Amino acid sequence: MTTHAYIEPIAQLRAARDRAADARNLSRALELDNELEDLGQLGNSPRRTCWRCDSWADHVHEPHTGARMAVHGPVPADEAYTAVAVQVFALAATALPHHWSENDGVATVVVDMGAHRFAVTVHPGDGDGSHGYRRDVYISHCVHRPTGQARPFPALHAPWQRTAAIIEAYRYARNVGIAPAPAALAGPVRADDPDDLLRRLRLRHSEIDAEIDGHAADSDDGHRERLAALYRDAVALATVLDGHLSGGGRLPLDWAHATTA
Repeated sequence: MTTHAYIEPIAQLRAARDRAADARNLSRALELDNELEDLGQLGNSPRRTCWRCDSWADHVHEPHTGARMAVHGPVPADEAYTAVAVQVFALAATALPHHWSENDGVATVVVDMGAHRFAVTVHPGDGDGSHGYRRDVYISHCVHRPTGQARPFPALHAPWQRTAAIIEAYRYARNVGIAPAPAALAGPVRADDPDDLLRRLRLRHSEIDAEIDGHAADSDDGHRERLAALYRDAVALATVLDGHLSGGGRLPLDWAHATTA
């Protein structure tokens, strides 16, 4: 802690940090952000810079991989919001064709998790570019399921690997056949449906086996990436299923039948 920090009032430090950020003076804004945090004086004024990668605070980092997740909108993204978003994106990446809807080149998959329903908007970056959208996946809406009331949630964007997986799931669904429809007509991906979770977990395991068997002797450049993506999806599904069961949720019907047989 510097002598300057003792002399200059906290309000002046915050004002100087904001002026530096507004002027896009990254090094000065970062210095003042760090000083305020060392003093425990960030208060209700969130950091304008990212301590983890010494850049502007227009993103958060995925907790396990450190990948960037862009964020915009009035709601700041703290660790709790980020952890929820990671689970939502993991489930969206495992969505089956009946979970998807599409309208005017923009796809949507809905994820039910706990008491909330999340809409994940997907701009696949396909077509003639007439819509002007880049390849992007983000949480666009959150609703409290019991009341139907909208809840504030930061517009968090999926990290690049998860973006690729979700767009791949969308393209598969489109090849199978999804008709343009409002999101309300598509079934949600549910974190509290153990039968659906187990079915999709088994599907991912089958795809992992097929990927391994199909490239046992002649692994191509994308083999490891595809295998890693499938494995991440399987782990995400297993984690959600474990959370459901640990919270007292019912067993999948296949397991219940096996137990009572």
